[in-house]
Amino acid sequence: MARIPRIWLACVVQVLSASIAEGALNDCQKSIVQQLTNIFESSKLTFPFDSCNNINDGRGYTAGIVGFTTGTHDAYAVIKVYQAKGSHGDEFGPYLGRLKELDEGNSNAGSTSGLDGFCDAWYKACSNPAFLEAQLDYADGMYYSPSQKLADELGLNSATGRGQLYDAAIQHGIGPYGDSVNQLITRTRQSMRSSSLPETPAQGASEPDWVSKFFEVRTNTLCNPSDGSTKKAWCQSVSRVKSYQKLASSNFNFTGDEEGGVTALDNSGKDLKIKCDTSIWGNYVPGPLPDLSDGPGVSGRTIGIIVGVIVGILLLGVLALMIWRKKRRSGYRSYYIR
Repeated sequence: MARIPRIWLACVVQVLSASIAEGALNDCQKSIVQQLTNIFESSKLTFPFDSCNNINDGRGYTAGIVGFTTGTHDAYAVIKVYQAKGSHGDEFGPYLGRLKELDEGNSNAGSTSGLDGFCDAWYKACSNPAFLEAQLDYADGMYYSPSQKLADELGLNSATGRGQLYDAAIQHGIGPYGDSVNQLITRTRQSMRSSSLPETPAQGASEPDWVSKFFEVRTNTLCNPSDGSTKKAWCQSVSRVKSYQKLASSNFNFTGDEEGGVTALDNSGKDLKIKCDTSIWGNYVPGPLPDLSDGPGVSGRTIGIIVGVIVGILLLGVLALMIWRKKRRSGYRSYYIR
């Protein structure tokens, strides 16, 4: 899923120190919200801790639970969080210099040059619980906490409203630019004002009305983004909004149904039951080895297999030729002996 650049790290530090409002999601609600976004991002309820590939979106390698990238600095930031933990390994040692160059903007940020084997290192690091924890910590600081701070400021108290802001933060990014979640909020406020309504629930607006207006604004933005290159992918992802619209109409606050689950929609628009599962934050199920290809085409691993097959065929051919020549010489000797 295409995303715009992330919020500055300095802003994240400020957010992490913010207090939690009374409307904050409880652990069950948070687990449901994050599982739902996982479905939108990877079609799985669990976090894709070890995913890593180059999707050719100009952001280098995309890896981990919310698509950290080497081209927008957050993959490097996650690695630094990991290395600050006492039990970290040295899987990324060979790449730190190059990642720092990309982080400082001294070269093409989307380049994967100098990062050969990075995805293998990411996959290997996922066997260390400290690296899984680093991903969760950074994702919370970069997306979850900022989105919930915005919800506090708006006066949103429902699981649907707060969850939709989190999902929008993951897809649209956070910051004063383009189609970020901040800009979606600004457009929603403008739309409420043009209808002679209070701009936010904090100012007296009905929360269901405000959330419904936000759904409209986000849907319109997904199919008419300011960055035309994201239009196709984003317009195909309106199920992210439709799923929350279903929740808004059936169980706005997941009331009394956290343990039994809520019914949302998957990426194909079919009903999907999501249950409270706080184990998702520590549940790592290893996925397949990373695809090391640089996007469409033949991957390095596939090329290796092809080369191996060709070499094998050549060796068999040479062996067959040697046997044939040996038999031929033997035939000549038999002829002259007779």
